[in-house]
Amino acid sequence: MIFWLALAAAMAWLLWFMVKVPGVSYAGALKPLTEEERVIAANLRAHVAAIASREHNFLKAAELEAAALYIEQALAGPGRLDATLPVGAGGSAQYRGGGEGRRGGLRDHRRRRPL
Repeated sequence: MIFWLALAAAMAWLLWFMVKVPGVSYAGALKPLTEEERVIAANLRAHVAAIASREHNFLKAAELEAAALYIEQALAGPGRLDATLPVGAGGSAQYRGGGEGRRGGLRDHRRRRPL
C-alpha cells in the first residue's frame, strides 16, 4: 500500500514539475534580428520550402528522389560528410550513391535469391 501511495505521489510531483518548470513566459517585443540571423532565417525558409512543399514518400518516388537530391546538394561541400544514405521504405532498400564513382539516382540493393 505504501508503494502505491509513494508511486502516486511521485507521479503527481512529476506532472507538476513538467507543467511548472518552464516558469514565466517571455513578455515584450523581441530584439531585431542581426544580419547573420536574417541570412539564417532566409536559408531555412528556402530549404523548408524546397523540401516540404510537396509530399515525398516511397509511393511518390520522383518527389522522394528530388528531395533527397536537394538535401545532398545542400550538404555537399568541403569538410562535409559524403556517405551512402538509405532512403527506401516498405521492404525496399534503396541507397543514394556516395563517394567516388557516384552514379547518381536511386540504386536498388536488394539481394536476389535463386529459386
